[in-house]
Amino acid sequence: AQKQSKVGAELSDIITRRVIIAVLMMLCVVPLLSWSPSVQDEREATQFLHAINVDAGSGSEAECEYLARSTNEFKLFVDSITETSASRPQDQYLIGLSIEPQRCNSSQALDFDDFQNIEDIVRQDAITTIDTVPTVVDGIEYSITTTFNLSSFVKDQARASIYLTLFVIFMLVTMSAQFTSDAQKLVLEPIESMMEMVHVMAEDPLEDFKSSCQDGPV
Repeated sequence: AQKQSKVGAELSDIITRRVIIAVLMMLCVVPLLSWSPSVQDEREATQFLHAINVDAGSGSEAECEYLARSTNEFKLFVDSITETSASRPQDQYLIGLSIEPQRCNSSQALDFDDFQNIEDIVRQDAITTIDTVPTVVDGIEYSITTTFNLSSFVKDQARASIYLTLFVIFMLVTMSAQFTSDAQKLVLEPIESMMEMVHVMAEDPLEDFKSSCQDGPV
């Protein structure tokens, strides 16, 4: 097998080190800039409210105060998940809550649906709905349906995607510049120096080309 030259070995070693550093940097940074909104907390909270809905009962024996208090705590918990101010309709996070069966004046105190008010100013893909599996007790079906506006999370996701793209561009430009610099130092500069010496000797073979090339590339 042909023996690898000293320049080739050094260039290969430098490239390997730089690639390893670049890969480690990307492994550390990319996960920080790659994420998608998760509604796991909202799903668990909806399931918990569904259990309370079943426990509250129905008809004249319905525990309305217990259900209303739990619903208000659910709303407070959901509002604490996002730090986005709800001063504008499109920033409201919980935009729909339906508790079945309807009781305890639920159309005013418990149920609400603000989706109709913001559907024209919020992207459809930013709306997500969570439905619980209906539970039937004594022939009465209990279920919870919640609707969330994920606009703030979608904006954060888009911002993270932009940062990720900028980071990848930065890494590509930096690595390209480093590879060009290494090739210039280890390959092109020695060749240019040799070409300069050949040019000097061609013009005057009797001239001391060593001293003449001191002013040229090394």
